[in-house]
Amino acid sequence: MVGSYLKSFSASPEKIVINIKHKDYLKLAYKRQEALRIGRLNYSPEDWVAATLAHRGETHKVDIRLKGMLNEHWKDKYEWSFKVKVKGGETLFGMKRFAIQRPRTRLFMNEWYGHKLLKYSGLIYLRYDFIDVTVNGRNFPVYAIEENFEKRLIENNHLREGPIFMAYLAPFLFPGDLKSNIKAIDIYQTTKYSRNLEFMKLVRMAESRVEAYRQGDLPFSKVFDVNKMGKLLALSDMVQSRHALHARNIRFYFNPVTSLIEPIAYDLNIFDSRSPNFNFIGASQRFMDQEGIDSSWKWPFVAFRDKLLFKKYIEALEEISDKNFLDQFFLETKNEGQEKIRLLHRSFPFYEFKKKEVFYENQEYIRRQLHPLKSLSIYFDRVSEEDRILYLDIANIHTFPVEVLGISIDGRIIKPLQETIVQAKKTKSVIQDVTPLYPTLTNMAEEILKEVKALKNHLPMVEVKKEKINKKSKTEKFSGLEHEIVKFRIPEGLDWTDDLVFRSRVISKVFGAKSETSNEIIPWARHEDMGISKNRIKS
Repeated sequence: MVGSYLKSFSASPEKIVINIKHKDYLKLAYKRQEALRIGRLNYSPEDWVAATLAHRGETHKVDIRLKGMLNEHWKDKYEWSFKVKVKGGETLFGMKRFAIQRPRTRLFMNEWYGHKLLKYSGLIYLRYDFIDVTVNGRNFPVYAIEENFEKRLIENNHLREGPIFMAYLAPFLFPGDLKSNIKAIDIYQTTKYSRNLEFMKLVRMAESRVEAYRQGDLPFSKVFDVNKMGKLLALSDMVQSRHALHARNIRFYFNPVTSLIEPIAYDLNIFDSRSPNFNFIGASQRFMDQEGIDSSWKWPFVAFRDKLLFKKYIEALEEISDKNFLDQFFLETKNEGQEKIRLLHRSFPFYEFKKKEVFYENQEYIRRQLHPLKSLSIYFDRVSEEDRILYLDIANIHTFPVEVLGISIDGRIIKPLQETIVQAKKTKSVIQDVTPLYPTLTNMAEEILKEVKALKNHLPMVEVKKEKINKKSKTEKFSGLEHEIVKFRIPEGLDWTDDLVFRSRVISKVFGAKSETSNEIIPWARHEDMGISKNRIKS
């Protein structure tokens, strides 16, 4: 501990000095007292107060207010979290808007490495650093500084200026007036851009595309950049945190060059402790038509209803699970990372970054799931000698979709008659930290509840057929899996005999992955396993 503290003085942090007039500081203090009384901080435009910020001999005029809905941001008597806006044409560290807060709020280096991972992966990232802060003469412990949402964030990511916004992304399940009450997007700095006609055209384009997706007129992959969205979902698996994906946390950027929407992740909330269960966000999700009933409508799970997004997610999992991915990442960030840890040791001499080994362990687990020893349960069903068709009864025993590539018989590959992707095995979701979608307007929850209550007496009753229920329960009773018949045409010159089943293997792969799996065929019909007397069909 002593050694860490002494070494910390070899680091050279940036230092800012904020001065707030007494009456304005009292205004912030009153706001804090109000938050302590009601248990949360409510924002309003009147909360901003004027201040000055000095850095390297230059003084900037700024506006400042408290930040953070929860009390971790302002429960301490003096060390509060602040939002800061630099006035005029000036910036600080290239940023016009930023937040300062205690490092533990974003879990110290976990957030720093998280944003470095985003940058390394080609995703939009925020500038995030550690600095010395003094407010009205009081020296704070080392603080974290975090970029906020403004055009310089986009420029720093080498992208063309475009709208940054929050979005309400659930496709609609109810007709009528409910749709019109829910705004598709809320953009940042509305007042600033309201008279910029070219920019507002981009806003309308973004809004119309999100609305088209919500109404089911455009698929997810025609509205969002699925390469980047898939990469973000995969990274959330590797770091085992979904917090940045929450509807109330994730932000979006409309790229005017590609006309696609890209995710902006922040508040990554990567905990030090390791979950006892590794959770894939795409586990047991299914891509199918908008009308399908087997997939979740919650964000971000609803995105997996898009087949291309699912494929890009699996491809991204394969990319980031390569050991070289992390090896190169930690090599490139080694020196800077050590510098930041030394800086933190000034105020937190016991701090250690503990996630590196966990990231590598998560990589290994992902690799094992993408390269399973077995992914399908396969029964021989029958052969039609007249049509030369082989029927196999196949179920997915994996939590990702599995593509059936063909049957290998004595070195020959027989492809299925049509593309066959067997949807993921259904499992009960164990992911607890992704919340339902939250409205983007403060009164939206009340509006939705009001509309649903108004609609409930007008929704049609749906008849559920008894025989359909019985059929489903019977299948679950016997197997717990969902089987489907897959057809293969026996090539000319191959005379089918029963012993070929023993020499055949079904070749498959996790949909979107590269590695292939060889699956054995059980040489009898599934109903024979169920103890039902039924002769094998040959025609």
